[in-house]
Amino acid sequence: MKTVSLFRFALVAMTAGATSALFAGQEALNASIQSSRTETILTHNELAANLKALNALVDQKEGDLRPAFDAFTSSLKGTRAASERTLKRVAGLHAEGEQHFSTWQAEVETISDEGIRTRALKRIAAARANWNAAAGALQEATVQFPALLGYLADIEKALSYDLTAEGVKSVRGTARSANDAFGRIQQLSEKAVRELDELSASMSSVIKS
Repeated sequence: MKTVSLFRFALVAMTAGATSALFAGQEALNASIQSSRTETILTHNELAANLKALNALVDQKEGDLRPAFDAFTSSLKGTRAASERTLKRVAGLHAEGEQHFSTWQAEVETISDEGIRTRALKRIAAARANWNAAAGALQEATVQFPALLGYLADIEKALSYDLTAEGVKSVRGTARSANDAFGRIQQLSEKAVRELDELSASMSSVIKS
């Protein structure tokens, strides 16, 4: 009886360990998806706040310009930090995705049943396409960062010495260029989030009605 009980215990432990290993890859991928999504939204929100502060400054018609300028320069710090954080994140996205999908594919290729294996490989291809599209959109968005940061830095420098109605008037064209650059980043960020959401939904263990 003891031998049978020990055998059953060992079998249950072995099964639990195998199941845990099987789910580990899915959980790791889901964690990467959520991390990328969170950072994308955080960066977008930082940039949006900075542009909102800039627009409030250049649109001000009367009163003291100093509070609006201080709000702009304060939020610019967040934009710079967000851009640096995103550049670091994007640099490793393709490699991170390839690590997840290569490991997944290696496991699938050991499946004996051809039908299951073929369908599983199609699932991998679809998931990889979502990930790569998100990574590509974020990579393209970071290309816009230098121009945006350049516009914002120029405005900061110009108004640091000429925070007057005429000084603000002189930077309005640059402010429009900054808004255009942000608009392109916003579109690409939204695309990345859509791709990550689609991938997240396809990788969820929860079935929704």
